[in-house]
Amino acid sequence: MKLRKAHNTDRLAIAKIYAEVAGDVQGITRLPEEITQTYIFSLLNKPEDQCVIIVVEDDHQKVIGFGHAEKSSLKAYRHILSNFTIGVSPDAQEQGVGRGIFMGFLDYLTKNRSDIKRLEMEVAYDEDRIKLFEGTGFKTEAIIKGRVKGVDGKLYDQALMAWENPNYKP
Repeated sequence: MKLRKAHNTDRLAIAKIYAEVAGDVQGITRLPEEITQTYIFSLLNKPEDQCVIIVVEDDHQKVIGFGHAEKSSLKAYRHILSNFTIGVSPDAQEQGVGRGIFMGFLDYLTKNRSDIKRLEMEVAYDEDRIKLFEGTGFKTEAIIKGRVKGVDGKLYDQALMAWENPNYKP
């Protein structure tokens, strides 16, 4: 398993993984029809200081997962990367790939992005899931009741979580 920064040539692989996992409120909140080639292209073409995208490859250099987060366009939030999203190919799940992406992403920010103070994400509220993320250094900051409407029409609670970069320099 190898982590690296994503390239434009990873667009189709990222889109495929996104499509495979999209729509599951326990995983990716974005619906499959919201994962367009334009959306993936726009992520990959944002300046590096605005968006961080990493991929993980298997031993055959096939992309099996990704992680990304973006800065807001508002200057007051320039020290924050938000909407941290991880996607892992169903064939590679339950093998530590997701945790590897998490830890690799945090390591990258710690070593290379002293301009980033916070990494934020929203996750479906589930105590086991929250404990898993807290084990990577994230802290739960809020629980919002009925925030996400699932494809089944039900409303689900969501936890807002954040990690703080120990090497942040204002």
